[in-house]
Amino acid sequence: MENSSNKKYFLLVLGFIVIACFCRFFPHILNFSPIAAIALFGGVYFKSIKWAVIAPISCLFVTDLIMQGQFLMGTAEYPGFYSSIWAVYLSFMLVVGLGVLLKNKLNAGSLLLTSIVGSILFFLVTNFGSWLALHDLYPVKNIESLMYSYQMGLPFFRGTLLGDLFFNGVLFGSFYAVRKGVFGVSTKKNVIAE
Repeated sequence: MENSSNKKYFLLVLGFIVIACFCRFFPHILNFSPIAAIALFGGVYFKSIKWAVIAPISCLFVTDLIMQGQFLMGTAEYPGFYSSIWAVYLSFMLVVGLGVLLKNKLNAGSLLLTSIVGSILFFLVTNFGSWLALHDLYPVKNIESLMYSYQMGLPFFRGTLLGDLFFNGVLFGSFYAVRKGVFGVSTKKNVIAE
């Protein structure tokens, strides 16, 4: 009975993640993405670190693959894969770590703060990755060119922050509503078993 219950809630969390994942294909402002929220959500609600990392990274990879195909067919403006993509994947793995730290301290205030920290972390890691990888834009690697890369990334930070706040609100809020039985299904579990 307990194993069946664990599987049910594992699939529920996974379902939330898959639905959020494909929101990347809806029209949106730049960097307004569900992936950081998926990473944070997985870090909190998956018992296994393995699944907490697999979920957002798989979502990111599959949607990047689709976007790369669209780019190659000429139906997308940006490619799914590029020289600094490793920094994007790394930043989301770090956000999973924030979720693991948040797991036993989850409330509205800690979620808001962690969401903002995750946005800042993404900004710092991905712009550092761009600085390292984009030799034509940043041919000289010094503190001035690094600061310039962060300055160039500022217009994208707004979308990152708004997307993280929105998708964290939707994912965590919806799951909270399910746990409280708002949709006719409830669970007392805070952590989903592998």
